[in-house]
Amino acid sequence: MRHALLCCLMTGCVELAEVHAEGGSSPLAAAPPAAAPLDPFVALLSAPWALADGFVSPAPAPWRPCGLGCFEAKAEAVAVAPANGRVMLAEPGLVELEHHFFENHVRKSARTRFEGLQHSLTVGQDLKKGEALGKGSRLTVTIVGSEEDPALFFAARPQLPDPSVEPILALIHHDEQELRILRDGVEVLRAEVGFGQATGAKERRGDNRTPKGVYRVVQHSKGPFDGPFGAYYGGHWMRLNYPNPWDAARGVDAGLITVAQQREITQRYWAGLATNERTSLGGGIGMHGWAEEWSDTSSRQMSWGCIVLHLSTGAGVWGPAGRRRGGGGW
Repeated sequence: MRHALLCCLMTGCVELAEVHAEGGSSPLAAAPPAAAPLDPFVALLSAPWALADGFVSPAPAPWRPCGLGCFEAKAEAVAVAPANGRVMLAEPGLVELEHHFFENHVRKSARTRFEGLQHSLTVGQDLKKGEALGKGSRLTVTIVGSEEDPALFFAARPQLPDPSVEPILALIHHDEQELRILRDGVEVLRAEVGFGQATGAKERRGDNRTPKGVYRVVQHSKGPFDGPFGAYYGGHWMRLNYPNPWDAARGVDAGLITVAQQREITQRYWAGLATNERTSLGGGIGMHGWAEEWSDTSSRQMSWGCIVLHLSTGAGVWGPAGRRRGGGGW
């Protein structure tokens, strides 16, 4: 069993570039009025086709590597789509797919190019991860616009989050200082929230910052909460599984945790479990109320890193978080 609420802590807004005259710096006089910026919450989940939930090698056995992005087989072999995507280019011996995906809370896209295949694909066709692309005996794979080794690109992303498929989702926007709860993609709650006493994304223990990322609620309680700070839970506590794999990767790069700790954090995260909170990355991050009701006009830098809910909001968030559903996953 696992808790149903997934929490995506994000930042940044969709911005529209100003239209300029070719070869100059002045806006075009006849340019139409700019469209209203897309709601950042809507923009985050909007996708033209199924998001990639992870990548696989497009050239499984019997294909063998023969160089950077090169694969060969003794006889004709089937190459497969490395992730969910759409065919953007289909010519004899050439296919390009476009993939949209999340890396932690950040929406990204990538285009993969395959040369040397016999195929019957058409532009606009949607493919699922592992679905056949075509056949051949020598295949060249590239990530369009990148010099990264495709094999390393795929191997680094075996699992990716897809908040859009979650039955219950909490979206929390740092810049907008706002929480939205979605049930089956439909908004059911919207509220103002507070954050840690220090600005920016959490990096290490004791920095009093709120993390940015995708986390699952792994514990919830209505108390009673003892101790000198028990009142600051405000009658509700929902623990998130911070740190996540991206926090752990950052921690290894910064020398804050070991590779073994990174591996453990990653395994437990994808199993939907609480992760190690006793490393230098910190822990004990969650959502809770406050000792008393607070004003939206007051400072939002309130906690030691947790998301602070209005007392009236806690029950609304608690309702979805307090329900469980079975199944594996993350």
